[in-house]
Amino acid sequence: FKNVNDTYGHQIGDEVLIEFASILQTNLRKTDYVGRLGGEEFIVICPESTIAEVTDLMEVFREKIENHTFKSIKNKTASFGVTISKQGDSVDSLIKRADKALYEAKNSGRNKVLVNT
Repeated sequence: FKNVNDTYGHQIGDEVLIEFASILQTNLRKTDYVGRLGGEEFIVICPESTIAEVTDLMEVFREKIENHTFKSIKNKTASFGVTISKQGDSVDSLIKRADKALYEAKNSGRNKVLVNT
């Protein structure tokens, strides 16, 4: 999104974020939650789901975003870091594992869903 903001301005960047959030919201299952964590990062919480179910859902999101024509910038891709809650996890440890997977996805070519358990 930095590239979008730098190239098109923050107003267009905000529009892209709204479209992006709409894609996530539209494709959630009834028990899932999505929110903006900050900047260009969103968090999706999928209670009572297996790692395979969550990974499949993130792949749906990735494909929907990749195939979406954004109003102002045309195409954009997204990377996703996936993890699952373990006994003894804190919110911070859970987010840290997901972030690690996200950055590995970004650093290994982007437009991917990677898991860190």
